[in-house]
Amino acid sequence: MNRIATAVLAAVIGATPILATATTASADQYRNGKRIHTPNYNYNNAPNWSGVGAGFVAGAALGVGAGLLINRPPPVYYAPPAPRVYYAPPPPPPVVYYPAPAPAYYPPPPPPVYYDRGWTEAHVEWCLDRYRSYNPATNTFVGYDGYQHECRGPY
Repeated sequence: MNRIATAVLAAVIGATPILATATTASADQYRNGKRIHTPNYNYNNAPNWSGVGAGFVAGAALGVGAGLLINRPPPVYYAPPAPRVYYAPPPPPPVVYYPAPAPAYYPPPPPPVYYDRGWTEAHVEWCLDRYRSYNPATNTFVGYDGYQHECRGPY
């Protein structure tokens, strides 16, 4: 049924320009002894068929175009894709509470031991005068090489 309707519609559209170029016939070409120019005839009084050919070509083109537009294949429908699967994040690990360790008490440190350094006041005065970087608490000074050296004085 669809093909028959398409063919009839294409024939009507194709024939429309041809039928539109045809006009009614007129036997009265002379009026009052003068020749009347009619648009459907040329100067030799022969029918003018030039518009019919152009109309036929235009009608055929329109008919073919309309037939192609009307009689196109039906659209192809594809199945929708499967829904996406969303996974829930894993549950957090269980919280384990451990008892606090018992406080550890350590014995107090031993008292400091004070030793006799063994150098005299004259020794300290001599090292202070001789070395600008002398430290009396450790009896050392910083030499030109950047290392600490023990001060050995004459006292």
